[in-house]
Amino acid sequence: MILNFNLPFFLALVSLGTFPLWNSVKELKDRTTKFLVPLLSMYLWFSMMCYLPHKEERFLFVVYPLFGFAAAISTHSMFSFIYEKTDQKGKQTEKKGNGGNRYETLIHVLKGLLVLSVILLGTSRIVSMQVNYSAPFHIYTQYSQNISLSPDVVSNIEYDQEIRLCVGEEWYRFPAHFFLPKSNQHSLNFVPSSFKGLLPGKYTSESHTSGISIWTMNDQNKEEKDRYILERECHFLIESGTLPKLEGNCAECHWKLVSSFTFLDADRSPQPFRAFYIPFYSSFKNTYTSYSLFKNENLFS
Repeated sequence: MILNFNLPFFLALVSLGTFPLWNSVKELKDRTTKFLVPLLSMYLWFSMMCYLPHKEERFLFVVYPLFGFAAAISTHSMFSFIYEKTDQKGKQTEKKGNGGNRYETLIHVLKGLLVLSVILLGTSRIVSMQVNYSAPFHIYTQYSQNISLSPDVVSNIEYDQEIRLCVGEEWYRFPAHFFLPKSNQHSLNFVPSSFKGLLPGKYTSESHTSGISIWTMNDQNKEEKDRYILERECHFLIESGTLPKLEGNCAECHWKLVSSFTFLDADRSPQPFRAFYIPFYSSFKNTYTSYSLFKNENLFS
C-alpha cells in the first residue's frame, strides 16, 4: 500500500491526529460526526488486516476510497489551519502595494508541490508495473489469441480433447480465466514445484454444492496433492526463465520455448528502481529475466 499510495498513505494514517484542528476549519467543524465515521472505519479495517498473518490485495481494496478520503481530510485541515494562523500575521507585515499576502502564496506553492509529488510518484509506479511486471498478461494473451489457435495445435488436437496449460511456482501470477480461450477445451492445471502451500481448487459441476463437504481444503495453508497433474500430461507450461524449473524430472517431456517476454528479476534488482520507474536509471540498475511459454513436443507429434 505504501508503494501504490505513496504520500497519501501517510497522510491518511495521521488523519485522526488532525482532529484537534477541525474546529478551525468550517467545512470540517460542521460535519465532525459525518467525517469521523468513515475515518474510524478505515482505522478499524486497517488494524484488522495488520493483525492477520495472511494478507491479500482483495482484503484491502475495499478501504482504498477511505484512504483517499482520509488523506484529503488531513491535507485540507493542515493547510487550512496553517493559512488561518499565518493570515493575520501576513496582513500585519504586508506592505502597502506589495501585491498580496506572501504567506498565502507560500501555502499555494506547498500545495502545488504536494500534488505534483503525488502525481510523479504515482505515474512512476504505474510505468514501473507496466515495464517490469506486465509479462504474465502478455504471455497469457498471446497464448489465448495466437498460440492456442495455431495450425500446429489445431491439427494435432481433437476438437473434444482437453488442452492442459500448466503452471508451477508461477501459479499466483495467473490473472484470471478471462485470459484463456473461450472454448472449454482449455484448462489451467498445476504441477509440483517449490511452492508447498495450498493451491486453489476447481469448482465442482455437481448441484447443491453448498451442502457438499470438501475434504481437500484446510485452514493451515498445507499442500494438497490432489491439485497436481503429471508433468507429461501438460500440453503447455508457463514458467519464469528460459528453462522449466519443476520438481519432477520428466524424461518423456520435450519442452520447446515458443514465446517469452522480459520480466523483472526482483531478487537481483535493488530498491527503489524495481518499485518505481526512474528514466535512464531503472533499466541500468535492474536485472531482467524472461517469462516464458513452453510446448510439450511429445504431445504434438
